[in-house]
Amino acid sequence: MELLRELLDLQCQHGYLADQQLEELAQRRGVPRYHIEGLVSFYSQFRRTPPPARQVAVCRDVVCQINGCGTLRPRLEQLAENDEDLEIVEVSCLGRCDHAPAVAVNHHPAGPATDPNGLLDDSTVPWLEVPRSRDWQVDPYRTVDDRYGTLEQLVSDIPALANSCISQLNDAGLRGMGGAGFPTGRKWELVAAESSDTK
Repeated sequence: MELLRELLDLQCQHGYLADQQLEELAQRRGVPRYHIEGLVSFYSQFRRTPPPARQVAVCRDVVCQINGCGTLRPRLEQLAENDEDLEIVEVSCLGRCDHAPAVAVNHHPAGPATDPNGLLDDSTVPWLEVPRSRDWQVDPYRTVDDRYGTLEQLVSDIPALANSCISQLNDAGLRGMGGAGFPTGRKWELVAAESSDTK
């Protein structure tokens, strides 16, 4: 773990991991160079070449997919085709689902990213915008009655709840995944009608 931390520190200082830095680290730590190379090649966040002047990381996870990152990345890559100082990378969650599609420009969050040109325009610095204040509500229920009211209502009349569930299953037309494709609602009806407590 300490070795990984040192590698991350080196990359943070220099932007990438040069051969000389890895050799010095191996000697200082008394670790074979191939062991360090194995770590560096295993973790995709390590770079072996100097980074470009600008790197745009585009989130590929589900919320950003729904909000258009699938069309954003190709448009950014098109802009980067003739620009050696620009790199577009695909990353997993940037933790900015509320600003989807989320991107980071040189590790600074930006977005929601709808205009690729705006992201690359040096005159606009979207990540310096002051975030709006929000009142985050951890518990959406005001009282204990609100919190458990629906549950108490449901369990207060178990037979009615069971009949309601079975009725909804019958109405939905759900069938089992076994070979017979038996109707799920009918199966639950038969089980509920059994006199034995073991079902």
